[in-house]
Amino acid sequence: MIHPRWAVLQLATLLTTVACVAVHAAMLLSGPSVLAAAMVLLAATCALCLRPRRVALPDAAWGAAMAMAAAMLLLHVWSGGAGMGGHAHGLAQEATPLDALHSAALGLNALELALVMGAVLAIGVRNRRRAGELSAQG
Repeated sequence: MIHPRWAVLQLATLLTTVACVAVHAAMLLSGPSVLAAAMVLLAATCALCLRPRRVALPDAAWGAAMAMAAAMLLLHVWSGGAGMGGHAHGLAQEATPLDALHSAALGLNALELALVMGAVLAIGVRNRRRAGELSAQG
């Protein structure tokens, strides 16, 4: 059975990921692009890995989710620099609804990455403790 703390973390991460899928779907509808479609697919894939289960997610699933969240954050930063709400110098541009969606997606992605990194860190600590306990017994 899954420990309640893991269940809460998994649920929080899943809800954040589902929100990411919704925001990316809205972005795709507002301004169709290959990048927006790729982001919807990546976010949906994360949601599949994080779906509720009766047992804890395997350690590798958390690592894969962290890698995908980091990759999405890099894509957000890259696309933000291309005029979608990113940091720019010079004349101020008028914000568009797509910029607001991109900012929301970036914020959700950062939250998702923080949650998943916390899980990966906790897994590493747990595994080190187990290894220490086993070596102390042997």
